[in-house]
Amino acid sequence: MAYVSAATLVEELREFTTERWLGEPADVTRLREFTLPPMGNLPCVLYCNFDLFWAGEQLQVCRQAALDGDMRLPELCEVSALLLERIAARTAKWEMHETVALMRRAAEILRDWRPDTTREFAVVIEHLMMAVDRVQAAVDAIVPWNQLDRAVELRGRT
Repeated sequence: MAYVSAATLVEELREFTTERWLGEPADVTRLREFTLPPMGNLPCVLYCNFDLFWAGEQLQVCRQAALDGDMRLPELCEVSALLLERIAARTAKWEMHETVALMRRAAEILRDWRPDTTREFAVVIEHLMMAVDRVQAAVDAIVPWNQLDRAVELRGRT
């Protein structure tokens, strides 16, 4: 049963990524208009970008810990699920509904999953990284980094 859940998750991750590979994901289109007073839209986009970037970093740590044998797989599945739940909670602030639903679904499956090998775990995490990174790349693409860099000067020391 656990293997079926992992296989189901990989298929869901592949479908999620494929549907968002070309063009802008719907979550990102909505994010373009999302604001939280008093900060407006740009800080929301920047925070969302960072939250999704950090999600990829945390997933890489889990993947590498499995491959290096740094943690036992049952605990690593549990930690990965906890991290995904936290990432989903952060990302939900920006109303990234589909991305959040995917992370919560992945957390639900990972919590009870017991992979047979570290490689099996790594493959699932790699698919999860591709799905999250696809959305993060689309968020990053709407940030006017060059304009921000030219227009904003850091405050001096006081």
